[in-house]
Amino acid sequence: MIDLEKSLAEAEHAYLELVEQKKREKAFSVSSQLTFNANIQAFEKYYPDLATSLKAYKPKPSFKLLVTKTGMGNYVPDGQSVPLYADDPIVQVTEQVSKNTKKGYYSYTSYGFGGHTTDKRIHMQFMTKLDNLIASLNNEKPQFIEQLPSHFPSSIIFGVGLGYHIPILLKNHHFDYLFICEPDIELFYASLFCTDWAEIIHNVESNDGALFIQVGLSYKDFFDSLHGIAGDIGAFSLVRSFCYQHYPSKDVNQLIKSFFERYFELQSGFGFYNDNIDGLAHAIHNIKNGVSFFVANSQLRKTYQKLPLIIVGNGPSLDASVELLKKLQHSAIILAVGSALASLLKVGVTPDFHVIVERTLSTYDVLLETLPLGAYKNINLLTVDVMYPEIPALYKWAGMGLKGPESATVFIQLQTLKKYHQALPSLPSCGPVVSNTALSYAAMMGFEEIYLVGVDNGSRKNVTHSKHSFYYDKGSKYQSPLVAGAKHVLPGNLGEDVLATDLLMISKNHLEAIIAANPKKFFYNVGHGAKLEGAYPVTEQEVLIGKPIEDKSQVIEQIKADFFARDLVQFDVDSLEFDQFDVICDDLIEIGSRPFTSRESAANLLKKQARYLFSYKKTKYSHLYYLLRGSLLYVHCPMLTMLYSYQDDELTLKYFGMFMALWNDYVLAVKKDYRVNYLTKCGYSLAQAISELETPAKL
Repeated sequence: MIDLEKSLAEAEHAYLELVEQKKREKAFSVSSQLTFNANIQAFEKYYPDLATSLKAYKPKPSFKLLVTKTGMGNYVPDGQSVPLYADDPIVQVTEQVSKNTKKGYYSYTSYGFGGHTTDKRIHMQFMTKLDNLIASLNNEKPQFIEQLPSHFPSSIIFGVGLGYHIPILLKNHHFDYLFICEPDIELFYASLFCTDWAEIIHNVESNDGALFIQVGLSYKDFFDSLHGIAGDIGAFSLVRSFCYQHYPSKDVNQLIKSFFERYFELQSGFGFYNDNIDGLAHAIHNIKNGVSFFVANSQLRKTYQKLPLIIVGNGPSLDASVELLKKLQHSAIILAVGSALASLLKVGVTPDFHVIVERTLSTYDVLLETLPLGAYKNINLLTVDVMYPEIPALYKWAGMGLKGPESATVFIQLQTLKKYHQALPSLPSCGPVVSNTALSYAAMMGFEEIYLVGVDNGSRKNVTHSKHSFYYDKGSKYQSPLVAGAKHVLPGNLGEDVLATDLLMISKNHLEAIIAANPKKFFYNVGHGAKLEGAYPVTEQEVLIGKPIEDKSQVIEQIKADFFARDLVQFDVDSLEFDQFDVICDDLIEIGSRPFTSRESAANLLKKQARYLFSYKKTKYSHLYYLLRGSLLYVHCPMLTMLYSYQDDELTLKYFGMFMALWNDYVLAVKKDYRVNYLTKCGYSLAQAISELETPAKL
C-alpha cells in the first residue's frame, strides 16, 4: 500500500525546496549582476583591453549559471554533463586549496655545476664563483620545501573556473607575481558573476604584487605571452612559481604541458655584461668605420616583393637540395647563413649575401680558417651592429641591422632618435641563431616568396650538418655539434620527426614568430627538417621558381642602396653616460647591502634591485639598463630559486648573504670596467673556445 502521509510529506518538502530555490535564484540574480558590474568597472580601470573584450563578448545560447543550495553560482562546462562544483563550492575549493598548498607543485631549475674556467671575462669569472657556491650549498644536502610559504615569488593558476579558489588562496598567501590563466573565455565571463575580482586586484596590489590575467589564449599564445612578460620585467617573475591547476580539461592540461615543455626558454638568452660591452664596443667601431646600417625602407619593399628569395642553412637536408640550388642560383636571391657559405661555394653555388651574427673574435678566426680571404671579396655581407669590427672589411660590401634587445642597439637608436627624431628599426626575432637573422632580414625587406633550404632546426639519424660542411673536412679542427643535448622531439616537415636542442627549439619558435607576423607572405619549408607552423612543407621537386632574374647583379646593388645607408650614426663619448652608470651601480650595491632577517625581506632586496634597474629601461639611459639586465637575471634567478627551495631558514639566509655579497662584487667590477673597456674588442678567440670545450669541469 502507498504510504499517503509519507508521500504528502515528501511532496511538501519538494515544494518548499523549490520555493527556497526560487528565492536563492532571485537573490543570486540580483547579487550576481551587481558583482558583474563592479568587476567590469575594475577591469576598465586596471585591464582596459580585457574589459573591452568582456563587454563585447556574446555568450553561447546555451550559457546558463546554476545556483547551488548554498546560493552560489555553478556552471556546466560545454560538452560536459556535470557542473564544476558541488552544492557548497566554498567548502570544496577550501579543501582543494589546503591540499595544494600543503604539498605544493613548483617550477624549479637546478643551477650550478661547480667548475673551472679559463675565460677571464668578468661574467664568466663571477658565474663560476656562483656555480661553486651553489655546489657548496648542494653538498650540505638541504631538505626541499613542500608546504607553500605565506610569501612566494610567483604563482601560476591554471584554470579560473568561477574563481572561488583565488580569494581563499590569497587569504593566507601572497605573491610578487600572480599569473591567472583561463583558456575558456566563456568560463572566465561566468566568473564575473560569481567572484569579486576587484577584491582580488586590491589584494595583490596591497601586497605590492603584480597580477597578470590571460584569457582565451591557445597554449602556444599562452606561453608566448608569458615569455613576453618575462622579457619585459625579468625572468625572475616566473622561474620559481607555485603551480596550481584548478580543474582538469584538455585545454588546461595543454597549457600546463606547454609551460613545462618550454620552461627552459625562460632561462636563456639573457645576454650578460661582457656580451653587451663587447657588442657596444663593436658597434662604436663599426660606426667609426662608416658601415651601412639597415633602414628598412618600407616604400621600396614592393620593388622586390615578387622576387623569390632562398635562405640556405647548413642542415643535413641541404644535401638533397644542392642540384636545385645550382639550377636556381640565377633565378632567386640567395642568402647563405653561417657555415652554409663554405658548403655552397664547395658545390659551385655563389650566394648573393652571407649572413652571420656571432660577435666574438672566434667568428673572425673561423672565417679566416675556413675560406681563402679572396673568397669573401666576391660576397656581400648581412650582419648585425654588434659584429666583430674587422669582419666587414673581408667582404665586397657589408650591411648591418640592429640586433635587439642589446645595449648597442638601444644606444644607436637613442642617437638616431636625437638626430632624426626617428630611431633606426631593429630586426625582430633575429636570434638565437643566424637563420633567424636571415629570415628577419628577408621579411623586413618585403620579400613575399621565401624558401628555407637546409634550415632544419634539428637532426635525423644523428646527423647535424650537410656532408659538404667543413665540420666533415679531412683533418678539420672543428667538431660537428653533438646531438647529445637534443632532447626535444619535433614533428618533421615531411613526416619523420627530428631531434632538437634547446637552442634550436627556440630558433624554431622565433622563425614561426616571424612567419606569423607576416601573414601575407608565402613561406616554403623545403626538405626534411623540423616542421614550421605557417610555412608550406615542400620537397625539392616541388619548388617552382620561374625564369632567371633580369640583370640580377644590378638588382642586388639596388637592394643594398635602397635598404642601407652610411653615416647615419654619430658617436659622442659623452652619450655613453659613464657617471650615470656609476650611480646605477652604486645604488644597486647600496640596496644589496641592506639588512635582511627573513626570506621575504631578502626577496624584497632582489625585487627592489630589479625594479630600480627596470626604471631605466625606457629612458635616455636605456643602454645602461641593457648593460646590466642580463647579468642581473643570471644572478637573481638562482638567488631567488635558492631562497624558496629549502626548509632550513638559517642555512638559506646564510647562503643568500654570500650570494648577495658575490653579486655586489660583480656590480662593482663592471662599474670599474665600463669606463676602461667601452672600446675594447672581444678577445674570445677560436683557440680559447676550443680550449674551453677540452677543459673538463671539476668540483
